[in-house]
Amino acid sequence: VINGTPASRVSFAPEPPLPTFVTWAGIRIEASSPGATINYASIGGAQHAIQTLHPGTDVIISNTHIYDSGQTGILVADGTPTILSTSITGRALVSQRGIQSIQSGRLAVTNVVIRGTASGIDIRPSTAATTNTITNVTVDMGTANAVGIWVSPQAGVITTVSVANSSLVASVGTFTRGVMADAVPGINLSLAHNNVVASQP
Repeated sequence: VINGTPASRVSFAPEPPLPTFVTWAGIRIEASSPGATINYASIGGAQHAIQTLHPGTDVIISNTHIYDSGQTGILVADGTPTILSTSITGRALVSQRGIQSIQSGRLAVTNVVIRGTASGIDIRPSTAATTNTITNVTVDMGTANAVGIWVSPQAGVITTVSVANSSLVASVGTFTRGVMADAVPGINLSLAHNNVVASQP
């Protein structure tokens, strides 16, 4: 359990100023873990700030600030962690993804703000059907070729994604895409009450 407060976050980061290269792996929640709660934390300069392989629903990430990740803010390889009231800020030309699900990972994301990453939310299951919910999320696409939400499962893997009450907006940059789903069978994508502004919405 990592449990800070609004006035005193638990901080994980190299000594400032952050180096131009990644110096640590981040927080990894193993499949054998009984779960984890991360509340009011600040996590900076990691390869993957948080990576979870826990197969259940007992991982909760809330009120946390993630910044300057080398690859991914939150990487979900299994289970359905709850991700809420969290902000993810990328480092230009370095941070690749705000939140990514792979393998059999599933997303339950609410009240999250993502800025400065090449892809805001990246959904790429490869081993099992997944259901993902994204609600009240803001993605600021601040670089060229950025994607707000990208759904790209392995062919034949059933992937259900619901996006509601969210804002996916390109503040700068060209060739930005709000929501992109690959041309593969098995994607069920539902969009409701969203604001999408990009060169290719």
